[in-house]
Amino acid sequence: MRLIIHDPTITETEITATYTYEATEYIHRFTLTAHAAETDTTVLRLARWLAIIHSCYLFSIQYFTELSTDFPITDAERVFFEKTIFNGMAEFRYVNTLPMAARTAITGQDTKAAVTMPTRPLAGRLLLNGGGKDGLVSASLLQAAGLEFELFQIGTGVAQSRAAKVLSKTPIVFKRLMDERRADGQYQGHCPTSAAIAIAAILTAYLTGKRDVIASNESSANEPTLELDGIVINHQYSKSLEFEQDINHLLQSHGIDVRYFSLLRPLHEVQIVKLLESYPDVWQSFISCNHGFRKGFWCMKCAKCAFIALVATGTSPALARAIFNTDQAIATPALLPHIQSLVDPHIIKPLECVGTLTECQVAAYLILNNPTITLNEELRELFAKTSNHITEQHIIDTLHIQSANHLIPQPDYMTVLSLMDHTLS
Repeated sequence: MRLIIHDPTITETEITATYTYEATEYIHRFTLTAHAAETDTTVLRLARWLAIIHSCYLFSIQYFTELSTDFPITDAERVFFEKTIFNGMAEFRYVNTLPMAARTAITGQDTKAAVTMPTRPLAGRLLLNGGGKDGLVSASLLQAAGLEFELFQIGTGVAQSRAAKVLSKTPIVFKRLMDERRADGQYQGHCPTSAAIAIAAILTAYLTGKRDVIASNESSANEPTLELDGIVINHQYSKSLEFEQDINHLLQSHGIDVRYFSLLRPLHEVQIVKLLESYPDVWQSFISCNHGFRKGFWCMKCAKCAFIALVATGTSPALARAIFNTDQAIATPALLPHIQSLVDPHIIKPLECVGTLTECQVAAYLILNNPTITLNEELRELFAKTSNHITEQHIIDTLHIQSANHLIPQPDYMTVLSLMDHTLS
């Protein structure tokens, strides 16, 4: 199954990506707040990357085994996108019962990986704004460290607007209008959305003269959800350190001086909640629920609501109370099946952006042993069963020990790392 990706067209305010499958044309349009008045070779290359990664959203129509570009592509680009699509679409193949080993080849006119030097100086920072807790923690750390930044976001939602308001920032908004026919396809499922956001942000950073694109992905994102037929499935693959390393290698191999990294990479999810405890001004500004972030509510029946209720209650009951306006969020009946899948090693971890099994069990242990928290019998039995192996060392490792594996540039962000150390020590 072959999808042709045509060379995108670029105007001052819009990029149009056109695709052809079996004589049918599909079109994605991207509106730029940052004008592309001077389109150099780097803008064109990044627009091509944007078109390639957004082809994933057409896999609902057909699972393509070949993406054929009608523009030149380097070996480095081919390797990056083939790997990103294979790993980033693993969950998609799993939920649609497609062959797990199915690979998508990138074909096109070969070209040497000639370095394209940017034609404009780059300085400053773009921070990705999804309206969730992680972005607000990154923003709070940057502000505390005295480092200026601008917000970047895809589209607009209530949660994003709340975050921008509490930070007193006017965000740069990148709008996507993707072909509506994709919704009528035979397949549905998760695409590597974070990869698409990363490339859109890198393009915007280059257009606005920014050097750093800052994500807020934690070390927990590196843990796979499950393995099937020898294929690792990680819902958060395009939030992983591996993806971060790969995209930086791609940028460097083409002489693009934008740095993409996560400011929270050294941390577990539980540590991020502990940091959030230090910034009460933003407690009620975020929504980390996929069902409610656009309209600004917690659905209280999904895995992400369950995860936030679990780790916030375990780490800081006061924070949980401020977020959910109740002391008993953890006891919401609709959350129980998700809480079970978060703490029970015999149940498949939710295909969502949630923390590791160990940190969920640590949160359960902390709740179980907090005399100020009243649990119903069902939760008490569940937490006793799944956290009885948790030791003091587990707690220390989860709450206080940071990962040394990250790409945070030094010494530029040393102050931020020092703030993390001080808060978590």
